[in-house]
Amino acid sequence: MMAGHNVADMVVILKTLPTMDGKTMQGHLAAIRHARWFEENASHSSIKVLIRLVRDLKNRFQGLEPLTPWIIDLLAHYAIMNNPSRQPLPINVAFRRCLQLLAAGFFLPGSVGITDPCEQGTVRVHTVMTLEQQDQVCFTAQTLLRVLSHGGYRQILGLEGTSNIAVEMSVWEGVVVTPSDKAYEKPEKKEEDEDAEEGAEEEGMETSEAQ
Repeated sequence: MMAGHNVADMVVILKTLPTMDGKTMQGHLAAIRHARWFEENASHSSIKVLIRLVRDLKNRFQGLEPLTPWIIDLLAHYAIMNNPSRQPLPINVAFRRCLQLLAAGFFLPGSVGITDPCEQGTVRVHTVMTLEQQDQVCFTAQTLLRVLSHGGYRQILGLEGTSNIAVEMSVWEGVVVTPSDKAYEKPEKKEEDEDAEEGAEEEGMETSEAQ
């Protein structure tokens, strides 16, 4: 058993040591769960290669920045392994499939998307992104997919050119590729609320004058 002064010392230490924020601890626990899941389910070499390719896209094209490392891991696993044969797809096919999924609205509101395998219940991994970010990822992937379909794979992979192909008009073998426009418009609640308040104030002033 611990002596009395030792217990007192422990109490003092526990009270004076800095405590970690709850959200930080939850984030670390989630990272541990992700690492374990990846080790058990996504150790195939093609998945790891595809993850590196998608992360490179994210670093070079601003529209894909909202994709988190966990979303990229699950997307790569889905693109390679989720098929009728349950056999790993070739990396070139899986890479195109990633862009096709994103361009088709796989991570848009209302989409089935990918269920987080490390969370209880039905949690869609793309819900960590805002609606604006979900739309941004979608229309950026649409542009990149069109460039890839017309022979611009070297620009997509960063071997030639710049990342401007996602935001500027480009020509590929006589075909003009125009960047997709955003579909989501953020509601302007503040202005509407201010207009409503001004209208209420004017009505109040008119009522008081009438009295």
